[in-house]
Amino acid sequence: ALSAETAEGSLYETDMRLRPSGRAGPVATSLASFDRYQKEQAWTWEHMALTRLRILTGDDALGHAVERVAQAAINSDTSATRTSDILDMRARMMREKPATGPWDLKLRRGGLVDIEFITQHAILTAEADQNLCPNLSAAQKQLRDGGIWSADDYETLTDAYAFLQALLQVQRMAHQGIAAEQDLSHALEDRLCRAVGCEGFSTLLSRLEATCARVTEKFAEKIGVLATET
Repeated sequence: ALSAETAEGSLYETDMRLRPSGRAGPVATSLASFDRYQKEQAWTWEHMALTRLRILTGDDALGHAVERVAQAAINSDTSATRTSDILDMRARMMREKPATGPWDLKLRRGGLVDIEFITQHAILTAEADQNLCPNLSAAQKQLRDGGIWSADDYETLTDAYAFLQALLQVQRMAHQGIAAEQDLSHALEDRLCRAVGCEGFSTLLSRLEATCARVTEKFAEKIGVLATET
């Protein structure tokens, strides 16, 4: 079902190489093997992904057992190694998959990926145990309520997330890959402004740059400065 081509394309794009041991590993694994892998071999980026783990379907008892393994994994290590791993990972993304322009709202500096990295870093390095949160907004609320984030951290990052997501949804509805200002029609400029409550496009551009600059500052404060920026 995952790989079959339909008239509308494939159901989900699933990269089976991302399983433990890659192509050499089994497609399915035992719970004990999954537990052992998370404790002994999993990389930091895999634990970042686990922070958003959720049960979709299947046996509830097994699903909850997997959740318990994941919960233990994300709270297993607050060392500086996780911070350096996350910093290295973001720098590698910038080298190997750089943003296509200022309107690449996911990959640009201060964009959605940076907000996700800041949030997941906070979960993985928190002194107090954190719960799994499939929803990023719920994860951010948990960090604020637990005193991991200040009110300013929470307000800055949640406002930025809502703002960038609103713009991204308009991009997706327009079926348009936007890399630069000249790629925008006047109608799309107007729709983007209405999505975030800006009276004019110049105001929106200023707000976009200011928002991404604040997120970049938070990234440096919470995780560190990328090697590409020193």
